[in-house]
Amino acid sequence: MGDFRAGGGAGPGLDPRKRTNHVLGMVMGEDEFRQDMLHLRERDHRDVRALHGYGTVAGLSVVSAGDGARLEVRPGLAIDPAGRSVCVPVTQCADLSRWLGTNDGEVRQRLGSPPSLPATLPIYVVLCYRECPTDDVPVPSAECLSSDESKVASRIAESFELKLTFDPPPLVGELTPTEPDDGSPPQTRPGLERLIEELWELLVGSALDGPDDASPPDGSPPEPPPFGMEELAVLRERLRDWVVTERPELAEGLPCLDVAGDPCLLLARVDLRVDEDGDDLVVHGTPEIDEDDRPVLLSTRLLQELVLRLAAGSQEWRRLVLGDLVDVEVDDADDADALSFEDGTWVPRAVLRPGDQAGGDLGGTYPSPTVTGLRSVSIDASAERPEQDQALLFDGRGRGRAWRPGDVALPGDPQPPRGAAGGDLGGDYPDPVVTGLRSVPIDESAGRPEQDQALLFDGRAWRPADVVRPGDPQPPTGDAGGDLRGTYPAPTVSGLQGRSVAQTQPSQGQVLRWSQGAWRPAALPEVTPTPSRPEIVLPFATIEALGPGPNRESTFVIWFHLDAHDNQLEIATRDRQLPPDALEVFEENEDPNSDFLHQLFEIEVIRAQRNVFVARIFQGTPPLLRFRFQLEVLEEVNHGMTVADLAEDRGITFVGQQLDQRTVTRFVLNTNAGQQLVPDPER
Repeated sequence: MGDFRAGGGAGPGLDPRKRTNHVLGMVMGEDEFRQDMLHLRERDHRDVRALHGYGTVAGLSVVSAGDGARLEVRPGLAIDPAGRSVCVPVTQCADLSRWLGTNDGEVRQRLGSPPSLPATLPIYVVLCYRECPTDDVPVPSAECLSSDESKVASRIAESFELKLTFDPPPLVGELTPTEPDDGSPPQTRPGLERLIEELWELLVGSALDGPDDASPPDGSPPEPPPFGMEELAVLRERLRDWVVTERPELAEGLPCLDVAGDPCLLLARVDLRVDEDGDDLVVHGTPEIDEDDRPVLLSTRLLQELVLRLAAGSQEWRRLVLGDLVDVEVDDADDADALSFEDGTWVPRAVLRPGDQAGGDLGGTYPSPTVTGLRSVSIDASAERPEQDQALLFDGRGRGRAWRPGDVALPGDPQPPRGAAGGDLGGDYPDPVVTGLRSVPIDESAGRPEQDQALLFDGRAWRPADVVRPGDPQPPTGDAGGDLRGTYPAPTVSGLQGRSVAQTQPSQGQVLRWSQGAWRPAALPEVTPTPSRPEIVLPFATIEALGPGPNRESTFVIWFHLDAHDNQLEIATRDRQLPPDALEVFEENEDPNSDFLHQLFEIEVIRAQRNVFVARIFQGTPPLLRFRFQLEVLEEVNHGMTVADLAEDRGITFVGQQLDQRTVTRFVLNTNAGQQLVPDPER
């Protein structure tokens, strides 16, 4: 366990230099998969370590909290000395008092015996890469093993360990102090640091270490060191020596730049003030945190921007003043002047700078002035935008003399005439009008020509007239014959196929009818259309009198059979009754002063059973009745259609159906009327 509550673990030791040789038919097992994963992972770690280095990449600051009794490591990312990525996702905390109690003996030994308290104890915050087996799953096992004993981890979680140590982790790789080959004591500075100083000396050292009498005047930048092909060769040789022979890993016999053991990364040194409270060691005051020795690793983008800034800054080395130049006259130099080479000498001259006001025929400011005139004559800014092939024309009339866009004749263009037109033309150039042809005038009083007309000469002038064009059929001339009479081009039809047509004037709606040896106008005979009948004719309903009801009303049974052979269609009801306007009942009236049919309104129709209804009439006992059913009101249950639509859909006509196809009338003898129909023998 680490002092910052993190776990750890490690995988089996395999050879990272090997990878599986996949061959068709080879049986793959656990070792092959582990070997491939280890090879890829270790290759990535080696590349990161060898090509980029190690150190803190972002975050991971160490701060004191809780009045000095607690250390916190903030979230961040680092690359450890083995090239492995270590991520701390959340803030980690360490209780310093508890750590002192856990390490009481070691702390007292380092403070001396007896310790002179309070005393300062340096300790180190160290970050280590860890792997943790997780997500246990059951696997086949030997007999007599429990379920927990037959489980293995199905995942390896990349984690970390934060801990407090009495000694810092050893420096590795390019941060290792250099050991000279001549047997002299080791250098205290890392080899990489010494290499950078040597490179800097090669690049800019001569400008900083030159003799005093060669120093530039105060306020002047240092003279740049000469740097040509020889210096570049020296620089390349120095870098090659570092890469080929001087990297510390090579001196340790690690040509693949491996890192032995389990390397950890230093984050900070903490100078802890320790005191005693009874028999316990406690933190005294706020500890001091020093992160100067923490290795850090810059991103490639940061290095890129740094190089760009340094390259830009190096231009300062090449800045020269006029006094340092040869063949330059500097007596009359002003601010922002530029050098102009004149008669073998560079002479300062004023130059136009961005933002300077333009003058003469130019307006606006530099570096984008606008041409506002030509030879001190202004260009009319109010003129319209020039068009294709126009030119600037000078207009010297009045006070508005200026250059303006105008039409011109280009070289080779025909010159348009001007003045009054003559010959067969009238009006003025450049817009004359054709008034004649070959000195013969065109008659202006003839009006506007029409489609396909041509100019015809009538002996005095040209006038628009109809003409026959080449290819048009020629109209006949002379007397007409056959079924035509009169003369061309306007003959009259006097017969049809050799039979004469009477000259009688026809009336509206008449036709030609053969009569008395000629075609004569006559009216069409009226024909009464015979209504088409469906192929299926069925009875609609059977109606029989039942006798008088309890209130001496006439009662009838109505039995609907819309499809007589099956009787599958069923009349729909509303609250067990037919709709009130589905049935109308009339009695025949013999009174000559009244209508022949008299409608009875006091009726009631109630469902008795399927398709069977009882009708009750409360207006006396008329002997002859007519039951008229409205097919557009009656509905059929199974199809949800009116009976009229159903009959039309199936091609059915009911007995007693009217020509309008919407009503059915049934004649009913009311037997409740007794002897009313028996004739009187005395009459």
